[in-house]
Amino acid sequence: MFATIEDNPVMQLAKRRKTENHVGVLLDFGSTMAREFARGIMRYSRIHGPWVILADFRSPLSPASLQLPCRGVIGMFYDPSVIAWYQKQSIPIVNLSSGMPEQNLPTVRADNRLSGCIAAEHLIERGFGHLAFIGKDDGAQQMRREGFIDAAAQAGVRAQQFQNDAGGGDWSQSPGKLGPWLLSLPKPIGVMAGDEMTGWTVIGTSLDNGLEVPEEVAVISAGNEEIVCESSDVPLTSVLFPGERIGFEGATLLDRLMHGQSAPVEPLCIPPVYVATRQSTDILAIDDKDIARAVRYIREHACNGIGVMDVMRDVPVDRRWLERQFRKRLGRSLMEEIYRVRINRARMMLSESEIPLPKVAEQCGFGQIKSFGLLFRQMTGWTPAAFRRNFRHRPQQPQYFSQTSDPGNHPPSTKESIPTDRLT
Repeated sequence: MFATIEDNPVMQLAKRRKTENHVGVLLDFGSTMAREFARGIMRYSRIHGPWVILADFRSPLSPASLQLPCRGVIGMFYDPSVIAWYQKQSIPIVNLSSGMPEQNLPTVRADNRLSGCIAAEHLIERGFGHLAFIGKDDGAQQMRREGFIDAAAQAGVRAQQFQNDAGGGDWSQSPGKLGPWLLSLPKPIGVMAGDEMTGWTVIGTSLDNGLEVPEEVAVISAGNEEIVCESSDVPLTSVLFPGERIGFEGATLLDRLMHGQSAPVEPLCIPPVYVATRQSTDILAIDDKDIARAVRYIREHACNGIGVMDVMRDVPVDRRWLERQFRKRLGRSLMEEIYRVRINRARMMLSESEIPLPKVAEQCGFGQIKSFGLLFRQMTGWTPAAFRRNFRHRPQQPQYFSQTSDPGNHPPSTKESIPTDRLT
């Protein structure tokens, strides 16, 4: 039922503000990601509107706030009846969630498949030769599973998967199986959880069963819901999505639809920014002590302007042997690893701060801003300034990242990625 004006403050606003630019925003503002989406929508409105935003900021959304008298609506849609109501009114819809794929809605969302690839590579480059995935079988988590398994296979690693009593991946349907499953896995193992609450549970269950995190079980998730990640028994590493940019791009699409343009056939998928590395994966599981020492030295000192000879002074072995073994284990040379750490540190600084670009270059170990800009564009597909504009992230509370926080180096997602957004 459509709410009456008297019992719905959003409807009261719509009555007071006589305009054709009413835009409905259906988000549960109790989540960090939803608030990031909203920032992007509001930023678009300020630049290209202004729109009169109709939104219920209470959490969870009341049923009376799901049907709004507006010119267009943007949000996270899960209820087919709500979608059908707007479609019946011929009101343009833009979806920001990874759910409801069968509804074929115009969608802007996180590239979840790519986040799975990134998570696998994050664990592999820390030396984990055994990987596993645990998560649900639908929506975003299924996409993350596929990306994780494919990236593992490309690295020659077979990723194991949790199965409940019904043969699915949702641990909550068979909670008694989670502990025995974790104990049965080869150690050390890197585990990707489909979301932060699953990661939070995996960490707690591992500790309850006498397994050390991250020494025996390293855990990574996706979404970076900060309250959940920071409150875990061992702070949880997570792939960070650019929520504000997703909201901005969604608002851009909605504006086009409201002006009569056709909806895109495929979802617009926005790639992750980097990995927010916390204690749950902050370890090297490399069994060769010389390679592990070289990796550790690079990650601790890359942004101090070091070169390969500095690494060799710290790891006194034959350079050809080290280069050969390094490439065999990590798939790149010593210098490529130095550059990778520097650029990923720059990604974090550009998205998290307003530090001037010359200072970013200096703090990431580059003597000249020109060389920094050239390498950054070569490795990310963006200039530093454009990356900052498109991937700026405003944390809700203080975060603690290691200098190795990164999305890794990965092939672009086949169907979901935006070509110009490749994080190669």
